[in-house]
Amino acid sequence: MHIRTPSRLRPAVRRGLALLALGTAAVAAQADLLLFEHDQYGGRSLAVRDRVDNLAESGFNDRASSVQVQGEAWQLCTDADFRGQCVVLQPGRYPSLRETGLNDAVSSARRLGGWERGDAVELFEHDDFQGRRLGTAEAIDNLVDQGFNDRTSSLLIRHGRWELCSDAGYAGRCLILRPGQYPQLREQGFNDQLSSLRPVGGPPLWTGRPGAGGRPGHERWGPELRFGPQREAEVRFRDECVVDYTADGRRWRQWTACTTEQLRRADALVVERRREQGW
Repeated sequence: MHIRTPSRLRPAVRRGLALLALGTAAVAAQADLLLFEHDQYGGRSLAVRDRVDNLAESGFNDRASSVQVQGEAWQLCTDADFRGQCVVLQPGRYPSLRETGLNDAVSSARRLGGWERGDAVELFEHDDFQGRRLGTAEAIDNLVDQGFNDRTSSLLIRHGRWELCSDAGYAGRCLILRPGQYPQLREQGFNDQLSSLRPVGGPPLWTGRPGAGGRPGHERWGPELRFGPQREAEVRFRDECVVDYTADGRRWRQWTACTTEQLRRADALVVERRREQGW
C-alpha cells in the first residue's frame, strides 16, 4: 500500500531529510574510520576518531561488514586490545570485509601513525604491527641507539625501496623490500634480526654479502633482488632488464629485453636467496 505524504508536511520532511544528510556528511568528514553494519555501507554506522580497544563498549563488536578509511592507515583486529587476526587498511573504501576475513569480526581498531610525520617506514616490535613501534624517513645505521636492535617482527613500508640488514652499518645479511605490509618478518627470514636500514636510491644494489659489489666477472652493480610481502620477487638489472617471479620462485614475466645470461643470473640469484631463507 502506498501512503502519500500530506502536502503541508512535505517541506518539513524535506528539511528533516536534508538536515539528516548534512549531519551524516559532517560525521563522515570528521571521522577517520567509518564502520558499517552491512555490506555496501548499509545499516547502522559508527564513526571512529581515536583508537578503540574494545568495540563492545560502543555496541559495535563483531558487527562491521564494510568500512571507509580516511586520512591514514588503520589496523582492525578480531579481538579486543588488538589481538587475534589483524589487518591494516590503507585510506579508501571497502564495500565488503569478507575478503579480509574480518566480516562481522572487528573488535578493536586503531590508527597507524606516521603519515603526518612523513615516516616512510614503520617498525613494530611484534607480529601483525603490534607492540612498540619506530617510524623513520631516514637511514638508521644502528638500531641500538633507538633501543630497537633485533626487535623488529613486522613493518610497513609506505614509499620507497629500503635495504634491511642484520648487522649495524648495513652489514651482515641484507634484503631489499619495496612498499607493502610485512606482518611477519619471519617469512623474509628477518624476525628479530634487523639492526640497520636505509633507503635505496640510484643504481641497483647487490643484495648479497656486504662489500661484495657483485660476483667476480660481473659489472660493478650486480642485479638487485626485491621480495614482496607474499614472497613474490623481482630482479632488476642496471640496463632496466626486470624479471618477475611468483611466490614459489617460478619465473613468469620479464620487462624489456633481457639477455639469456641475465635470465640465468636472475634465476640463480632467486634460487640462492630463497634457499638461504629456508623457502
